[in-house]
Amino acid sequence: MASRLIDPLLKLKKYDSERQALIKLELEKLKGLDNLAKDLFEKVTKALES
Repeated sequence: MASRLIDPLLKLKKYDSERQALIKLELEKLKGLDNLAKDLFEKVTKALES
């Protein structure tokens, strides 16, 4: 369920640069969590690489 809820935030290019920076910071925090679901980790990693 979490991976579906985060989908809108993964489309970074549709946000202005200020919001993109804030979202990237939060995505980095999520990526660092030990108990993050595998599918969510993959989506977050992919979004940060793009």
